[in-house]
Parts: sequence; structure tokens; C-alpha cells
Amino acid sequence: MRIMTDTSSMLSPALGEAEGIRVVPVSICVEGETFRDYVDITAEELVERIARGGVPTTSQPAVGDMLEAFEESDEETLFFTVGDGLSGAYQTAEGARMLLSDPQRVRVIDSRTLAGPLRYLARKSARLAKLGHSIDEVVLSLQKSIDTSLSFVIPADFEFLKRSGRVTGVVARVGGALKLLPVLTQTEDRKRIRPAGVKRSWRAALDLI
Repeated sequence: MRIMTDTSSMLSPALGEAEGIRVVPVSICVEGETFRDYVDITAEELVERIARGGVPTTSQPAVGDMLEAFEESDEETLFFTVGDGLSGAYQTAEGARMLLSDPQRVRVIDSRTLAGPLRYLARKSARLAKLGHSIDEVVLSLQKSIDTSLSFVIPADFEFLKRSGRVTGVVARVGGALKLLPVLTQTEDRKRIRPAGVKRSWRAALDLI
């Protein structure tokens, strides 16, 4: 059994390979340039570009890239994507799967989450596969995790939220002046991100979560 995800799981292709996970790079556009995540640009380089005012946008791997990755092996494959609604990755992967001559050997799993929890799902499935669990057993176990998970985000500051269009300039100025920390989470249907609260310290933000 082969386990796959993309770099929105916060796994690099190299780290994924070491853990038995095939990781497909997403595309990152920042400062007018496009990079393959973790391949053409490091996390440190991306943070530097954000710090000087860049607002990155991402796009899921192209259908052709996904199809090529699926065709690398004829093994049964589990591919974990960012939650449908939070990204178009699930629909892209499903489109690539249907172009295969044997699409039934690939299962695309809507994680209903993103980032760290998505990485957890990929790693958990890789561990279960190494222990000899069948693909049905892995899917059942992972579904329990998906149904009981919820993602939270603490943005670095209000300035980044303003640059990305999530808050107005007035809110950003007030929040920055008061050194407030916004906490974001998922809506009940897991398809969007909503505010969960605003706190004055990391400790209070973590207590809220």
C-alpha cells in the first residue's frame, strides 16, 4: 500500500520519503514568482519573503502532476488532501484518479482539515500500513480521526491578515496596537475558516484552543 499527500501537510518530499509517504509539492506564488513548495523554495525563504511584505498564495498540484504521481506505482494508494472547500485539492485528485486505467486502486481521502492534522493523518496511515493493516482497515481508522479532529490557527499578527484581505486596515491597526492575537478555527461543515476569539497572549490563545 502506498500513502500519498501533498506539501500542504507541512511535510517536505524528502521528509515524506523517509517516513514512507509520497509527498507531491503544491505551487506557491509570492512576489510575482512561482515555486514548488519545499523543492524550489525553503520554509525559511518563504518566511523571509512574507516578512518583507509578500502575500503568498497556493494552488494544488496540477492534474497532470497528480496523474504522474499516481502512475509511479501500481500499488493500492491512499491520497490525503486538504479538506474539500478549504482547497480544490480533493477535486483535482479525484479528476486525476478517474483518468487512470484502473482508478479503483487509488482512494482519495478528504481530510476535512489542513496543515498539522493532515500531516498526522498521513503519518498515522503510514504507520498502520507498515504494521500490515489492509487498506480498508486504515481507511476505517483514519475516518475516526477525521470525524473527531478540528483545526485551529493563530496568525503571526494582524498585519498579515490585512495583507491577505481577511481583516480591514482599521481592525489590523487596532489589533496590532493592542498586541492582540486572533484565533481562527473551522466552521461546523469544515469548509471555511472562521474567528474563534481574540486574546492578549499566547498562553491565553492556547487556553482558548
